[in-house]
Amino acid sequence: MILALLALLPASGAGAQSLAYHFDAPAAIWEECFPQGNGRIGFMADGRTDREKIVLNEISTWSGSIQNTDNPEAAKHLPEIRSLLFQGRNFEAQELVYKYFTCAGVGSNGGKSFAKPYGCYQLFGNLYIDYGMKGEVSGYRRELSLPEAVSVVSYKQGGVNYRRELFASYCDDVNVIRLTADRKGAISLKLSMDRKSNVEWKQAWQPVCSVEDGDLLFRGRLHAGTEADDDAELKGMKLEGRVRVLLPKGGSLSNDGQSLSVSDASEVIILAGSITDYFSEGYASELKAQVDAAAKKSYRKLLSSHKEAFGRLFGRVDLSFGSDPAREALPMGERLAAFEKDHNDPSLVSLYYQFGRYLLISSTRPGCLPPNLQGLWAQTIRTPWNGDYHMNINVEMNLWPA
Repeated sequence: MILALLALLPASGAGAQSLAYHFDAPAAIWEECFPQGNGRIGFMADGRTDREKIVLNEISTWSGSIQNTDNPEAAKHLPEIRSLLFQGRNFEAQELVYKYFTCAGVGSNGGKSFAKPYGCYQLFGNLYIDYGMKGEVSGYRRELSLPEAVSVVSYKQGGVNYRRELFASYCDDVNVIRLTADRKGAISLKLSMDRKSNVEWKQAWQPVCSVEDGDLLFRGRLHAGTEADDDAELKGMKLEGRVRVLLPKGGSLSNDGQSLSVSDASEVIILAGSITDYFSEGYASELKAQVDAAAKKSYRKLLSSHKEAFGRLFGRVDLSFGSDPAREALPMGERLAAFEKDHNDPSLVSLYYQFGRYLLISSTRPGCLPPNLQGLWAQTIRTPWNGDYHMNINVEMNLWPA
């Protein structure tokens, strides 16, 4: 819910009833990034031109462990509570609920259960792309198309026009990033990963990055919440990330054992997969199979199948209150400032509605966990309110767009 409220701050495009929104600068804060996902995995990229940070997410990335928090006293007092309710003595019933319908132990620990058995939802890891470019940037534009679930970053630097296309494939279950330039051999970059966040990490907690068979691998284990102290062996869920780089038009790929470097390429395709052992003990081999399968397809095929699959869901609903091309052409910050002074921006209302549907589709997938408090997007390890499932209202709010 936090993300939904803040991420709705953007919106724009051009033409008749645009269902895209854009910025004219990289994201200054995480909430200005575009939320992209396929219901299981997702990411938010800041779109910077020097060192881009892409926060990766996977819906089952939970710390904590299996526990029994049943309170046997609850069932014993249920008949009395029911009786009081039927008598209209609601406050007395409420007091019994508050007294006995509680879990054993600390439970969710007031929304701060990172290091408790209840655990919390958290980021999977950070992927960094160092572009190594200096000089003035012009014509910058960062746009998200809701119907296609594809974001595009374009700008000019050093006399070269650069373009990035990003999506979380709804068909091939990997995150896809395509980088192109209009000058041959103009792309050089370095790829690395980490998982540092708002926690003082001990060395034993740091996920390990390595390069195996040309892929960047990212392996770690989450806190189970049962350790005696931070130095104890971690026994929580395992996670693994795999990043593969394809160079369809030449260039060279090298590594230093912990990162990947690309030199003198004209086109770069990055496939980033994420997985935990929540669904399967064979998670590592499943992840490699996903990346292998995606790598065998052309970028055009990856993109077209993703658009078709996402569009089948998003395209079910059309809503229009009219259009104002001049307003839709504004970067979102300017458009919201204009709306504050003059509410006559009918397409912003329909865009807002469609953005809610976009978020739900992007964080929901059959067979996976439901969207949590922030859909599937989180940038921290100590996620606010554990990033969990609040049955009193938040789960319902997430599903209203359906």
